[in-house]
Formats: sequence, C-alpha cells, structure tokens
Amino acid sequence: MIAATADETIEIDDVCAVGHLSIRIPKNGGVVVLRGPNGSGKSSILRSLQRLATGRKDLAITARDGVQRGEISGFGVTLRVGKSVTRTGEYDRESLDGRLSVAELVDPGLKGELEADAKRIRALVQLAGVTPDVNIFADLLDERKDFDEVVKGKNLDTDDILVLADRIKRAIDEAARNAEGQANIEKSKSAACKESANGIALNVETDDAKLQKILEDAIRHEQNLRSKSVEAIRRNAEISAAKEKIAEARGSSESLSTEEIQELVNVAHESMMSAQDAVDKKRKEIRAAIERMNEELAVLASESALADERWSGLTRELAQSQRFDETVAELTSTIDAGELVGPTEQEISDAADAVANSRASIEAGVLARRANEQLEKAKIHAKAEDKALAKANTLREAAKRVDDVLSEQIAKLGVALQVKAGRLVTQTKRGAGTLYAELSEGERWKIALDIAIEAVGTDGILYIPQPAYEALDPDNRQKVIDRVTGNGVVIMTAESTSGVLRAEIESATAA
Repeated sequence: MIAATADETIEIDDVCAVGHLSIRIPKNGGVVVLRGPNGSGKSSILRSLQRLATGRKDLAITARDGVQRGEISGFGVTLRVGKSVTRTGEYDRESLDGRLSVAELVDPGLKGELEADAKRIRALVQLAGVTPDVNIFADLLDERKDFDEVVKGKNLDTDDILVLADRIKRAIDEAARNAEGQANIEKSKSAACKESANGIALNVETDDAKLQKILEDAIRHEQNLRSKSVEAIRRNAEISAAKEKIAEARGSSESLSTEEIQELVNVAHESMMSAQDAVDKKRKEIRAAIERMNEELAVLASESALADERWSGLTRELAQSQRFDETVAELTSTIDAGELVGPTEQEISDAADAVANSRASIEAGVLARRANEQLEKAKIHAKAEDKALAKANTLREAAKRVDDVLSEQIAKLGVALQVKAGRLVTQTKRGAGTLYAELSEGERWKIALDIAIEAVGTDGILYIPQPAYEALDPDNRQKVIDRVTGNGVVIMTAESTSGVLRAEIESATAA
C-alpha cells in the first residue's frame, strides 16, 4: 500500500442519481461528508464507494437514468457501470471489509441481547486477530497440567471463539462441581468418623502394654489372696483336727470351744509335765529298785518272777508315757503355730473388682484408640474436604475468568470494552459494568468508530452509514474528526442537509 503524498480525488460520473461529483480525499486523513437533501443520492454514492473499495457484488449500483454508462474512479480502481459492472485496477487503501462491519457492531440486527452481543464479541475478537486456540485459555489455571486435565476428552475443535470459550467454561465448571462433590464426600466421611467416636471417653489410658500389665498385676493379686484364703482354711482345719485329737487323747467327748480346748491343752500340758515328773521319778525309783533287786537278786531269787513281771509292766507304762508325750508335743506344735488369718471376703471381692475393672479399662482403651483413630481420619477427611473446596473455588474463579480472556483479546484493539457473563460492557458515567447494548446509538457509534479507526490503521479508509454520523452528538463528532485528521485515516459518510449534493471535509479543532 502506497501512502498518499497529495490529496486524491474520487471522480463520479453518471452513477445512480449523480451526474458528476468530485470528492477530494485529504492526504493526511480526515472526515469527508456527503451533504445534500433527501433523495440526492448520498447513500447510493456511499454504497458505490464501498463497491469501489471491495468489489462486493451485493452492493448494487446502476448508471444514472437516461445514460448507458457511468463510471467511478479513485484509489487506483475504476468501476464502469452499465448493464453490468466491471472493476479494474488495485485498491491502494486499507479497509475493514471482511473483518468488521462497523454498522453491525453497533446493531447486529438480532433481537436477542445475548445473541447480539455474541456476534459483536466474535467480530471484535476476529478483528483483534485472535484465532480459536485452546492455548489462550491455558493460563486460567496456575498449572498447565491442571488445565489439560480439566479439558481432557472435551470436544474443543471449533472455529468459533465463543463456542470454544463456552466449552472451556463448561469443562471448568464441571471440574468445579466434581471437586465440590468430592468435598461433600470427604465432609460426610469426616462426620461419620466423628460420629463413631462420639460418646467414647478419650482421657483414658490407651497403651495396650500398660493396660495388660495392670490386668496381670490385678489377676496375680486376686490369685494371691485366694491362695492365702485356701491356705488359711487348710491350716485352720489342721488346727481343728489337732484339737480334736487332743480331746480324743484325753477321752473327752464334749464339744469344746477354742478357749476351752486351749485351757485343756494347757491342763494337758501341765498333766504331761506332772506325768513326766512322775515318769522321771518312777524311772529313778525303778532304777533304784532294780539296783536293789540286783543286789538282792541272790537273796531274792524266789521273788525274781514277780520282780520281772513288775519291771515289764513299768517298762510298758514308760513307753506309753513316752508315746503320749510325743503325741501331745506334735499336736501342741500345730496348735502353737496359731490359726492362719486369711484375707477377708471384702478383700477378695475388691481384688476381683480390680480384675474386672482392669479388663474394662482394656476394653475402654481399645475403644479410645479406635475413637482417636477415627478422629485422626476425620481430620484427614476434613483436610481433603478443604483441599477439594479450595480446588472448586479456584476452578469457579477460573471459569469466571474465561470472559476475562476474551476481554484481554478485545483490549488489544485499544478500547475500553470487556466481556462479562457473555455480555459486552464498558465504562461510563453510569458505572464500570454498563452494557454496550444499552448505550445510546451515538455512544455505540463513538466506541465502534474508535475500534474501526484503530483497526484500519494509517492510510485506511472507513465507510460509515449516514445514520451513524448523524447519531453522534457534536462533541463526539468532533472527537472522531480530531482523531483521524492528521493520522491518514479517512472516514467517508453522509448527512442530510439542504442545498445541492456536495462533498465536504470536516475541520479539526485547532491545536
């Protein structure tokens, strides 16, 4: 494209309702307005100039009534208009044809607001040179692997950037719902673990080795007490038997108390001592008698048999006395050992209770350990719930930022338009989220023209419908004029006025 070095002229002869019109195009850019009354051919000329630029056959033009041929020439191209329209040459200016219809950006011609904004957004993203590429959405999540996992298996093959954005948003929302579902599962598991530990005492000994030792000590203590009780019963039975034998030895048939028996034992002991003395005395007497007998043996031979018999009797009496003495000594020894006082029934009962309590403590310890394990599991599930909720929140935020990605692409056009919830919004005095569709027609055209001017670039040319220019208030109209004047962009438009059809260059505000 060759930059203009001098003002150009578009010549129009016998086209539509126009006999002849010269349109001067400022080399440094500006706004050229076709002015004239209704029916003077302004809209037809604009349509013809668009066909000159684009060659679009759907832009119908005809020769002026009464002539066979008309002609338009400019920007290196000539249109010859007759029964057919021929186009020669190469257009040497940049235009937006095929990239953006500024008029459709203002009014897409769709009744549904969402559908209308969707068409606008598609046009803007296309104008920004953005192709439907999954990678432009990859930064929605901190880790690329997380993003790839979310969109894995999803159908993302489309040439429509909004369809792609919607599918990615749905995939992220689905992943968020799955994470929330996992969080609910973990929450239920945590609650179940806590419930299983509910009502169980946790401030008890849970060390199995310690509890087992306590039980073993309690069992040994109980067994020791029971053994002492059995031993006491056995010993006391022996004492009773000894006392009975002493009573029998004495020939007593009366049933005596322990004190009485003890008294008898004492008496028996005294009798035994007396008997012992008598025995000793008798022994001495017998020995003395024997000595006397031996001395008198020779003289008492006749009394030998009698003496021998008496000696034998005394000997038997002595033996019996010795056996009695031994029996009494043995029984006395048993009695002297005293009755063995065994543990009381209360002590044995307390020991049995201690064993039972030890067993209960072991069971309580087992329950407490299990309860603590369940509470630890509850903590683990709670952490998993928090992690899943955090993931869900991250995904929800990422889904919301899908529109931000589209906004970032549109921002490349240098205009303050954003996408929120599928709608095109902008900053106005009414707020940051003002819907573009709810702006006045003039406000929409001002933004649309800013976009188009930026997009067409230096030495570009824009064809703006007459209603668009007329919709701009004086201030916004002047802003458009000032913006293009001097940067090489030419806007061609029209305005209904009185007088003859003419082409006028709008004046920029003095610096």
